[in-house]
Amino acid sequence: MRQVVVRRLLALDEAGMLESVHVRIAAETAGVSVRTAWRWLARARKGQTEPVYRRGGFMLAARPEVPKLLAAFEPGPGAMTDQGTVAWCEENIAGLEVSRHGLAGHHSPEDRPEELAAAINAWADRHGLARQ
Repeated sequence: MRQVVVRRLLALDEAGMLESVHVRIAAETAGVSVRTAWRWLARARKGQTEPVYRRGGFMLAARPEVPKLLAAFEPGPGAMTDQGTVAWCEENIAGLEVSRHGLAGHHSPEDRPEELAAAINAWADRHGLARQ
């Protein structure tokens, strides 16, 4: 979805027809914030088609051989993630596995501890990661 959105925004931009309403519609379509859509466009303008996200020197987008798990809960009161955030993670983090779960609020581990533990244990088993 991201690539389609960026290509269309870039085409409008290059034709001198891009307006903020286009970016807003593209963001809604992609399930991301308007600010994120503008960032995508800014990177595309610089020729950066493959994003690289660094955190402590670790490149999330460039390391598919490193397994990663995102436990995604249906957003409840005070939730910190939503479907758009999960979709962004799936699109931008290489080697990511998403486990989807029911309703949880701001403190998902407190709301659904058994479900979260089971997801982590199953993921670790699938990837041959030893539990201590």
